[in-house]
Amino acid sequence: MNANAVRMMTSAGLGLVAVYWLDFGVAGFFAAVAVGFCVYAALLLRAVFGVRAPDAALATSPASR
Repeated sequence: MNANAVRMMTSAGLGLVAVYWLDFGVAGFFAAVAVGFCVYAALLLRAVFGVRAPDAALATSPASR
């Protein structure tokens, strides 16, 4: 969920910068949105590959035996 929020804020912020400060117009806005999607993909990959399987010794407790 955090990655999606970061993507949305990045897309909106870079889109406004491209249109108003850099005078890139519509093409700059869509390029900024594309950068936002790339940021989202990078954060999603980091989250997916950052998940680790728990150790077997920690996953069981003596009470469950």
